[in-house]
Amino acid sequence: MIIPGLKFHIDEGAKHRLYSFIDTYIGAGYQITVLLLFSYPSLKYLFKYKNYLREDVGWILMPCFGFSRGLFLKALTIFTGQVCLFFLNLWNKYVFIQAEHNYGGQIARFKRRNTPLIVDFHGESADEYHFLHPALPETHPKLKSIKNSTIRAVRLADFIIVVSENLKTALEKISSQKINNYFVMPCCVDYERFQRQPLATLSEKYADRILLGYCGGLQKWQNIHSILHIVSELRKKDARIFFLLFTNFPTESIKPELDRLGAGHYAVYSLTGRQIPEYLPLMDAGFLIRDQRLLNQVSSPTKILEYLAAGVPVIATQYAGDIKETVKSGENGLILPDVEISGEQIDRIFQFICNVKNNRATIKTTCQNSVQDRTWSKFSMRLLKKIEELI
Repeated sequence: MIIPGLKFHIDEGAKHRLYSFIDTYIGAGYQITVLLLFSYPSLKYLFKYKNYLREDVGWILMPCFGFSRGLFLKALTIFTGQVCLFFLNLWNKYVFIQAEHNYGGQIARFKRRNTPLIVDFHGESADEYHFLHPALPETHPKLKSIKNSTIRAVRLADFIIVVSENLKTALEKISSQKINNYFVMPCCVDYERFQRQPLATLSEKYADRILLGYCGGLQKWQNIHSILHIVSELRKKDARIFFLLFTNFPTESIKPELDRLGAGHYAVYSLTGRQIPEYLPLMDAGFLIRDQRLLNQVSSPTKILEYLAAGVPVIATQYAGDIKETVKSGENGLILPDVEISGEQIDRIFQFICNVKNNRATIKTTCQNSVQDRTWSKFSMRLLKKIEELI
């Protein structure tokens, strides 16, 4: 498996997806080697990497010089990855190679001819980069370079994994190539893992509160500022509202907004992946606010399913990936028209969370029932069958 740019010291969605694939392949009897090109924030954790990575696979760690900090550094990263894989191919006879995203696909360029290459796409890289750098014109060399990397990866792949049909359609448009050999592997949930009762001490502590929360990273597209604005507006309607933030990201950038909520009206918890199922059920509702962007519309956010599996309804915009496949607005969540929230929408959210608070046990069951069949084990077994037809 080729994984470029991972911050291996952080427990987040990308690492969870990698581990889910590893579980599937080890469960089917495969031995796994992971070529991990780690992102520079992980450099200081390199000599303690065993504290952050599982022990049942072989890890080959290489520095990622940068995919977005310059065309030369990106080319250097891809080249060093290609050289490493070339020698790995000389020493090992891999049954198949699975590469993550466009750069992983490029790194696998010099694989053995008879070794199938599977490329796992779970986002649209060019639009993601443009979102982070909105001043760049569409014709900017970096954007063109990202699109060219996607085109090369699609054309090199023998088989493609996507998280949604929308993503497959987007890749076909970018590459001008029909994709026939593919599998839709949406983000799934380990349902049993989230069947926990919330921590008793915290349940008692927040018993008189309405707990709204967010769990995940604080990247720009996560719209944490919009979430905090909504919470602030809701607090004007009911002083019981309390905000829970579960993140391993630094929170300095949102400190002014947290301060406006007031020290007694929010809490930030830095949790490991193992702790999240114990803390998530504390929430009465969880947020997933995304803009109308291609990068969002082709996605399949894991958070949707984790919230629901924990019995927590989701407050999301309609652009939050495949939200409409699992959330029925007004029942196990609330789907908003856009990131810009009007006073009317604030009233709508408030009515919804009051209903949730008054009918917590019933809505918890509704949420959990809605994702019982959206498990990794069910989808991954179908995927594995497709892969084994290639080898």
